[in-house]
Amino acid sequence: MLSLRSILGIICAFALALPAFAQTGSIQGIVIDSAGASIPNAKISAYDQEKQIVARETVSAQNGGFFLSPLLPGRYTVKVEAPGFKAVERTDVTLDQNQIMNLGPLTAEVGQTSESVTVEAQVPLVETSTA
Repeated sequence: MLSLRSILGIICAFALALPAFAQTGSIQGIVIDSAGASIPNAKISAYDQEKQIVARETVSAQNGGFFLSPLLPGRYTVKVEAPGFKAVERTDVTLDQNQIMNLGPLTAEVGQTSESVTVEAQVPLVETSTA
């Protein structure tokens, strides 16, 4: 029969080993219009640039916020599409293991959905969600 000390040791070992299995990361942000109002129900896609596939898709919440998870480490293009707005793309988003990347506000301009805005010059991203 296992003693209480042995059981606690096993539980602690598993608890410490769990972060080693977390090999994925997440991308989050908020979709807004040029006036700063949130855009709910916008389609957000994360394209894996290396594999050239859609890795994850979601829609923005009522407050415009979105969360793409789980994503494997790599380089992604995040694309935002909403009816009545130009598509917005953020390219070369590099996601590391266990990282929660906050893209901040992604501003969609009013226009035809066939038009798109690609953001290439980026301000260095500061990760504020994880240590």
